Amino acid sequence: FTRREPNHGAPEPAADTLSGPVAGVAANGELYLADAANNRVLVLPQQGSSFGGAIRVAGQHDYNLNGVNRVESRGFQFRQGSYADAGMAVDTRSDPPHFYIADPYNHRVLGYRDLRRMRTGDPADLVIGQPDMFRAQCNYPSNDANLPNQSGLCNPTGLAVDDHGNLWVADSGNGRVLRFPKPFDHPSSLPRADLVIGQTGFTSKITDPTARTMASPYGLAFAGDNGLLVSDQVHNRVLFFPKTGGGYTTGMSAAKVFGQPDFTSALLASAQNPEDNRMGSPHHIAADTDARIYVADTRHNRVLVFDQVLNNEPVNARAVLTLKSISSVRGVYVSPVTGEIWATDTNNNRVFRYPRFDHLFLQGDFKADGSIPAGSAALAVVQDHYGDLYVADGSNRVAIHYPGLAAVNGAHFLVNRALAPGAIASIFPLGDPFGSETAVFTDLPNPVPLPTELAGIQVLVDDTPAPLY
Repeated sequence: FTRREPNHGAPEPAADTLSGPVAGVAANGELYLADAANNRVLVLPQQGSSFGGAIRVAGQHDYNLNGVNRVESRGFQFRQGSYADAGMAVDTRSDPPHFYIADPYNHRVLGYRDLRRMRTGDPADLVIGQPDMFRAQCNYPSNDANLPNQSGLCNPTGLAVDDHGNLWVADSGNGRVLRFPKPFDHPSSLPRADLVIGQTGFTSKITDPTARTMASPYGLAFAGDNGLLVSDQVHNRVLFFPKTGGGYTTGMSAAKVFGQPDFTSALLASAQNPEDNRMGSPHHIAADTDARIYVADTRHNRVLVFDQVLNNEPVNARAVLTLKSISSVRGVYVSPVTGEIWATDTNNNRVFRYPRFDHLFLQGDFKADGSIPAGSAALAVVQDHYGDLYVADGSNRVAIHYPGLAAVNGAHFLVNRALAPGAIASIFPLGDPFGSETAVFTDLPNPVPLPTELAGIQVLVDDTPAPLY
């Protein structure tokens, strides 16, 4: 009778603990209790004049879980109240190519082993930041935003994969960036980071603006082999950490700052006529193959483009180009294959496409040449090496847009003509070709009848594999 802590003061609930009970009903010798803050209903058996621990639970996978909407391996929580955030990264160098999604408000990162085989509703293959797919604690196991550790996360957002397949995570709620070595090569429960940037160690949390600390890292990008770029949205800046001596070190200092006159300022660009050397709550960032920097300047509805990273002064650098009128832009991505630029027009529920930097700069009007609608607020965007576009939106989902295909009669190659059943047709992407993974049917030992698979590729017509040349 003298205790009042939620869940007996523990970070996780149990079969005999409560947090914010709001209603109950008794029936058939059992008490059905709405345990609101634990997002569950407990069923307790009557034992004489009292009740024992719960014997059933609804709304959760187990008694020690309390996530919103039953956290599991198929869903994300990109939105919490008035906030909405997401992050994604593709490992194009791995075989098979891996895909990572930051799930900020479940305090975790989900990994998919082979993005080529992803289907709607598929579960993730790997989780970082939690010991399983059902928990959603900030800085597990403490569930305390002020107790960071080597394996827990708190509101992770930006993701990036380096040349070695290591996953870098902008752990926004802990004011740091973590590196997890090749997650799919080292599968384990609750993977541990091997390096931290933005803090002096895995358990420290200093959020003052300096060259070694940050308040809320959001976006990540590698500027070629030069170093790592990190946006710090609270301090209105982007930091550049050089790759010196062949690598990075825990607690290292940034060599350059974009958006500020020094490493200890957190100035905000003016609202009416924002300067091109200031920012306001920058979110995701990107770099092209020439190491130019692209910053989603969210507060000022624009993307700032800076010169190649090594050509900028250590402080107070000015943008060389600005993409304007992109409402509350949060995501930006530059394709290393085509150089095309993608930016989320977040408040208008769409994604803009711009031509590569040199074409954009020459045409002078800096306008988008295409757009793709999003289901709701577009939060992040990334593209894989096949040209597929991934868009995370405020509906707690990731939509995948595949490049268009052209199918023409193999005799006359006239476009926009219907194909007769049984005709020989040529099918190919509207953009880049399939690549080097091709095969010729006549190279097969027995080419006739025609094979329905070549180089691991099938073409389905009404769900039936078609014979291939």
